[in-house]
Amino acid sequence: MRITNILPKIISSKLLGNGSYSNSPTQCLQRVYELVEKNGYSIVATQDYSIVTENSTHSLLLASYFSNVDTTGVYCDLVLNRNNVDQITLKSLFPIDCSGPPHPLQFNINGTKFIISFSGGIGSSSLSFKIFGLKKDLLSISCRVLEGPFMCDFSVDDLRNAIFKVVIYHDVNSRSKSTITKFALVDSLSRSSEFSLDILSDYHYVTDSNDILNYQVYPLPPTGSEYLSIPTNIIKTVGSFSSKRPNIMSSIGSVVFFVYNFDGNLYNYISKFPSLNYGLTGTYEFGVYGSLEKNVITRKRLPNSLPTCIGETIEFLIIDSATNSSMIEFQCQSNQASPPNFVDTISIYPNLVYFSSPYGMGEGNEKDYKFKLSTLVPKYSTRISGAFLLSSKTFFPMGIPPRDNTLPIDTKPPSIESVEYIRLPNSVIIIRVHIKDDISGFKKMLLGNSLIGVSDLVSGDLNDGYYEAQLTIRTYPQVSVQLFDRVGNEFNPNSDFANPFIGMDYQFPSEPSLISTFLDINTFYFDKNDIDLSNFGSVVTVYINYENSSPEQVPFFVVLLTGEWLINKDITQYPMSWDSNLKTFKKKFYLPPRLNTGNIEYQLFVSPLNIGRETLYSKFGKAALLRVKSTLSDEMPPIVSKAYFNVNSLTLNKGDSVLVSLFLEIDDPINGLKNGSLSISSDFDSINGYHFQFDPTSSINRSPYYGIYQFSFKLTGNCRSQIFSIQSLELIDRSDHFSTTINAYSLSPLFKINDLPTLNVTCNNPLDSVPPFIHSLTLSRSSIGTNSTNRGIVIDLVINDTDSGVSQKHIPFIYFDDSESNQFIARPIIIPEKSTSNSVHFRLETTLPFKMGADTGTFISVYGIYDNHLNINGYSSSDLLNISIQSIIETQLPETPILESYSSVLMSGSSFFVYGNRLGTDSSIVIVMIDFLDGNGYKVVNYESRLGSAIKVGFVTPYLNEKSFFIKVIVDSNQSNELLVIPIPFLESPNSEETLKNYCEGTCGYPERGYCPTDLSGCVCNSPFSGKSCSEVSSGTEIKPGEKPDIISNHTDGGGETFSYSIEILELIEYGLIGNVVNRIKFDKWTFNNLSTSDLPQYVYSTNFIYNSVSTNINVFIKYFKKRDQVYFANRLLDMAEGTIKYQVEMSNYQFASRINSLSLVMRTTINSNQENRCVVKAQGNSSISSDFVQIQVNGISIFGKLIKLAIIDQKIQQVSNTISQTLDGYSELKTGSYIQINLPYYSKSVSLDPDFSVLLNPDARDKCIEGSNDDSGLTQSQLAGIIVSCVFAGCVLIFVISLTLYKKFKYSTIIMNIKEFKRVKLMKKQNEVSMS
Repeated sequence: MRITNILPKIISSKLLGNGSYSNSPTQCLQRVYELVEKNGYSIVATQDYSIVTENSTHSLLLASYFSNVDTTGVYCDLVLNRNNVDQITLKSLFPIDCSGPPHPLQFNINGTKFIISFSGGIGSSSLSFKIFGLKKDLLSISCRVLEGPFMCDFSVDDLRNAIFKVVIYHDVNSRSKSTITKFALVDSLSRSSEFSLDILSDYHYVTDSNDILNYQVYPLPPTGSEYLSIPTNIIKTVGSFSSKRPNIMSSIGSVVFFVYNFDGNLYNYISKFPSLNYGLTGTYEFGVYGSLEKNVITRKRLPNSLPTCIGETIEFLIIDSATNSSMIEFQCQSNQASPPNFVDTISIYPNLVYFSSPYGMGEGNEKDYKFKLSTLVPKYSTRISGAFLLSSKTFFPMGIPPRDNTLPIDTKPPSIESVEYIRLPNSVIIIRVHIKDDISGFKKMLLGNSLIGVSDLVSGDLNDGYYEAQLTIRTYPQVSVQLFDRVGNEFNPNSDFANPFIGMDYQFPSEPSLISTFLDINTFYFDKNDIDLSNFGSVVTVYINYENSSPEQVPFFVVLLTGEWLINKDITQYPMSWDSNLKTFKKKFYLPPRLNTGNIEYQLFVSPLNIGRETLYSKFGKAALLRVKSTLSDEMPPIVSKAYFNVNSLTLNKGDSVLVSLFLEIDDPINGLKNGSLSISSDFDSINGYHFQFDPTSSINRSPYYGIYQFSFKLTGNCRSQIFSIQSLELIDRSDHFSTTINAYSLSPLFKINDLPTLNVTCNNPLDSVPPFIHSLTLSRSSIGTNSTNRGIVIDLVINDTDSGVSQKHIPFIYFDDSESNQFIARPIIIPEKSTSNSVHFRLETTLPFKMGADTGTFISVYGIYDNHLNINGYSSSDLLNISIQSIIETQLPETPILESYSSVLMSGSSFFVYGNRLGTDSSIVIVMIDFLDGNGYKVVNYESRLGSAIKVGFVTPYLNEKSFFIKVIVDSNQSNELLVIPIPFLESPNSEETLKNYCEGTCGYPERGYCPTDLSGCVCNSPFSGKSCSEVSSGTEIKPGEKPDIISNHTDGGGETFSYSIEILELIEYGLIGNVVNRIKFDKWTFNNLSTSDLPQYVYSTNFIYNSVSTNINVFIKYFKKRDQVYFANRLLDMAEGTIKYQVEMSNYQFASRINSLSLVMRTTINSNQENRCVVKAQGNSSISSDFVQIQVNGISIFGKLIKLAIIDQKIQQVSNTISQTLDGYSELKTGSYIQINLPYYSKSVSLDPDFSVLLNPDARDKCIEGSNDDSGLTQSQLAGIIVSCVFAGCVLIFVISLTLYKKFKYSTIIMNIKEFKRVKLMKKQNEVSMS
């Protein structure tokens, strides 16, 4: 409608996104924001434009302009009110640019070397590259093969940086073996840009049907047409793994391959089709290209298999009318057919809440229950709409919450004022965002996988504040950005569809990148290659460097073995480390034995690029390949060959108690089973069920290769009729290949079982249909203030059931939720003295996470309450309020600084970052304090820089005490929590003096007795040799278990002389700072279990004690290695020589009298002869960079202790000290033995120690002993007692050897020689060193 004579005019035009978009091969679509000054006119939308927003004076329009390719510099017409009386034509202020893509396309991959990977059953690889000269999106590009046995696709990798990729894969219908292939990129105008690739493929597909010996689909189809299991194929072929592979033909999509060699040149290829896990129906054909073998199967969905939610409603509950606080509850009167442990999603805009059972399960049973879920209603909300339950596709009705009508209505989304990225060490990226919101306040910002929320506020408030958060490391370059306020108004400042007139510019800044393309990588290689894995695994190190790399900019590297997918890997768990000598990054990793011959798959992530082996091969050639070989490979995970219950059906009467069993026969004939986990559940008890952890020691026949396992559980007559079956099973072999029923992309261990076993239980008793109920629930506190670092809470919960009784097997779940979509789950314990069969008292003592609650509170709900007849109940937070039970803990936005994590700290000294929240604004007074546990308490230390979420602490030197330390900060008089910092040990520190030594003893008896892999590793001995120089042999004396974890045994040599030796665990001693004894715990009562398998004798001893009201559990595992083996932990591959006895000591939390104290585990080892101890010699030194040794010899028989110098304490590698001496307070002096004290610093959770021992013989030693010489004056007392030893994998590896020298090349640390000979050799060595210098 026309108001005045002044026409509207365009006052600003801004392009949406990056430019033109393809509408057809010859047209562009360009979308432009037009800001129009209306000048009294009213504007109506037409097909040419939409009205984004307007007020009384202006309209913001989004117009769509079409133009032909190669049209540039033209200003389009904007027609207002088309076909109306007031139609007006205006000129846009933004010129059209529809230039086509350059021709030919400019890219640099012509002639590139390329390798085809074999992943998921399909031979394919992608190659990323940059197309130069692009100013906008390509109209349309496709890839075409001009020559060669391959096919190709084209896709976008990183549009902002013009990074694209081609995916090359085998044409399974081609029989060509050519490696030179020609391709073309074809644009929408049918113009071609040609290129060629030199493709390496170390295999080709089977082309002769005679190569297929057998083809079988498992499980076998049951009677009738229904085929409900995921089909798994076994194809038996002729030809090695690295030369021929079958290509599965299917009408279904992707496959996953597992391969193993079963007889020289014969291989089994196992594939599965995970797509069939998702409810597909229809008829499918499977086969092998090049073969006539085919299978046709039909899959049908079971009737009523989809979950249903009937009678959906919403209800509001006013919590506090004064603050306009209310809660909404979503309900379904009947929820049916939910699968067990299914992860469900409820969308309550803008929140997306993921949850799994029993969350939301109210009264009923697992097959049919009332769904109930509560959440807080935002203060300024005017309506709740769009709530959606994913599993049952249920939409809840819209609701109008109760609200104060005087409150303003919030319709404007939050805006971003500024964005800053700060890169910190170890690839930590801090994002700092300034966000404003007018009314309800900012709620959250989603940046890819990263969430910036209310708890990340570092200054200001929710209407105008600065937020800092660590970004989740992304393995893809492009992400969406979304901002929400508390009522759900949304702003999307991404590059394609953002409104440039709202908030900051549409081009939201990208994270800082380390490289732009893979061509920026200068160095890539492995330290070893062509590795023989036929018998043992190997540790490999990969090295990488790229343009402008620095220690702070850490890349990530992960190896992908058969059955492993990058999508299931958390790549942030595989960081590389900086080698300051080489000025490059490196990553050490372990390859297990018996991998298939060929090239190992891996993935390299250098932000923002994910780079595969095939891409690196294009630049570095064979240096990018990691090649392995095995004479008999085995990448097949363990498989169940038979599964059955001891009975198929069972009837129980009241008062009955019956033990039932499931039997599994598990085959892994080459690698052997390592461990497994099993869950057995019923149709009415799927959430809890019965759970088992097991390994070969649990099997009836104790065999890791063909084990028979029995899993028993008790059923009573106080029950409900139900059907039991296997819910989940996961098996892992000794090379860490795994099979699981949980992941559709992994091989199922049950794929050969046609009919899974079931147990039908009938209960003959009146059925209790009334669910249990909450009698009382009390909280120890109702609020947490702004300055409270104490967030502990105690909840007492009493459950009653007057009929069948409360099930004490089912422990309830207590959920803590807040309005920011944070959730914390905990389970209480039963208080037996306050419980009966009909009334059970539960207690939960826990600590709320610091980011829970914000300023709207934390609300509590309780689910998973069962009675003995499997009736269930659950209470939402609204339910609890309705029965007058407090379910909301008042919280406020905390002002207290919080410390959460820290970057690496070197024991030798370094600066480091500590990360947290609310660490101060620019004007804050910040003090950093450290307690080095030296008895002097906290002292102030300098910091170099700080943010609101990170502080860089100045150089500290923890090596002065060789301990962990505590850190805290004070911000404007508010004190943070304490954070325990565990430094990186000396041996793990770069440029340590230890890395400059050669630890091999001579030639290690090469080649017969052993070899020296590297100067740092020390000698590795061939069976049956052992010792520092591989000059001793195993006695073959096996250990015999007793009542205590002590090795006390005898050995008689060929001359009739008998030697007795012992290795004992004596006690724990807590020492004060000055070495005073604070507490002594002697071990006397042990519980013994024999866990031996057919190939590994193994025993476990357990005890516990209570000190300072805390119970400490100790488990001691003893293993005897009959043959040479390997143990890999704490980044070390340890060789277990034949005859090694391995101790593993595990301890739970110990309640130190003071955290400046230390703890010592005391062991004793002795050796004596039944004849005169004629020659007693002791020596010590380093056997490798990570281990010391000590040796005690009597008459040619010696105990050799190999002491690993690393530990993992509280889940981190830590260096600990050990003391070895002949005396110890409270014990007699040892002439032919030693006391070993493994000294542990203060710890809070757990520690595990691994001493190792071996028994060896030496026939030449007696001739070297001088009769009557039995003193040990060749070594001083300080030398004998001065060994510093440490532990690996939260423990210490000691290898004690009773040995007999066969080899005579000795250095200063040689054990078998008399005192005069020792001094003479030592003098000669010194003279030689002088002459050489």
